Amino acid sequence: MPTPIETFKAEEIFQVEKKPVQKKRKVEAVIETVPVESEPPPRKRVPTKRYLVQVAKCSYEVCKEDYIASLRRDGEPVFHISSGEKYDFIELVSKQVYSYSKANLIVKEINLKNKMAGNAFIVFQSNGHRVSMGTFPALDRAKSVKFSIERLFPRKDVKFNLEHVRKDYSTTKIFAGPYDSRAEAKRALREWTHIAKRNQAEESLKESEKKYRAVVENANEAILVLQGDKFKYFNPKACKISGYTNEELINKTFLEIVHPDYQETIINNYYSRQRGQTLDEAYIIKIIDKIKASIWVEIKPVVIDWEDKVATLCFIRDITERKQAEEKLVRSEQRFRMAFQTSPDSISISKLDGTIISTNDGFYNLLGHSKEEVLGKTTDDLNIWDNALAREEFISAMLKNETVKNMEATFRTKNGSLKTGLISANIIQVHPVKTYFDL
Repeated sequence: MPTPIETFKAEEIFQVEKKPVQKKRKVEAVIETVPVESEPPPRKRVPTKRYLVQVAKCSYEVCKEDYIASLRRDGEPVFHISSGEKYDFIELVSKQVYSYSKANLIVKEINLKNKMAGNAFIVFQSNGHRVSMGTFPALDRAKSVKFSIERLFPRKDVKFNLEHVRKDYSTTKIFAGPYDSRAEAKRALREWTHIAKRNQAEESLKESEKKYRAVVENANEAILVLQGDKFKYFNPKACKISGYTNEELINKTFLEIVHPDYQETIINNYYSRQRGQTLDEAYIIKIIDKIKASIWVEIKPVVIDWEDKVATLCFIRDITERKQAEEKLVRSEQRFRMAFQTSPDSISISKLDGTIISTNDGFYNLLGHSKEEVLGKTTDDLNIWDNALAREEFISAMLKNETVKNMEATFRTKNGSLKTGLISANIIQVHPVKTYFDL
């Protein structure tokens, strides 16, 4: 049923005066010498007041017809009064006047990009054409639409005015009644108050569902509802990730799109969750899309009730790019580690204070220290630099330029012998400590 412009209020019981109807006495003539008057029948008391309960105030025909039909279905008497009234509105219309072709382009762009604001249309006037978003009963709503539309057009040639307009509307007040007693009117009032509250609650629920559906339908992650492995609901993002259409996906089971390597994981987690066991909030699996490509996804399942049955609500995010980047990084680290470990040159990673974090076999071969002897120790602890001033010069150059190339220096081995070599180094960031990589 359409929502009326205003519904009745508890105190709105209207009294309708009714004049008593005078009944004509019926006199029968008899042929006798002495007329005999018969006693008049007792008069039926006619109420002098009757009562109306305002149920709705409608400005369009469908609203009026629906309320009248509803009253009649409930066996209530119906009374209605129509009258013309003026209402204040805010019209959202462009400041600028355009040519028809320019106005048409703006209208098409608004209707394409901003569907939530309603449909724009062209207003014809003597000096050109303007773009209108229509009229709004509330100023806040008009301002919100104005802001969202103007964001689509950062250039200054598309701006909108908020203009006050008054419009004539024919409205119809719908009443239940008239009733002969105030008690009857109050009874009807109670019933229609209950109906109005119920309708308002239903409208609020519909509006809330509409908002949540908009959020779910436009979410950047797939949202599924599963009972067993059957799809009960999925949003458009699920189709986008899997590559299937709505019709194709609804006829599949969830396991059909899960990679075979992860199907056992899905089944075990499903039964564990049904038994009430605590599992990780999210885990990573592979799925197979329509073209048989593997897609990495992160899945977050939650047990819910769906149509009075246990179901699983799943939030699924495509993390393929992240996994590919991680795998690429792992391969890069593996290549670096191989080059680091197998290089015949002495290579080490140290903090700026000289603490050694990592070294390769070439370092041990050159200086004679074992891995256990050097890791976590400083170069001063090991007495590696023959000339302390040379080390200070090396560190100063590193701090100034973040790199040193082929600096000649003398180093002391484990057995005390001296070796002269060229040292090169670069500052790097390691967990978040600055270190240098030298060879």
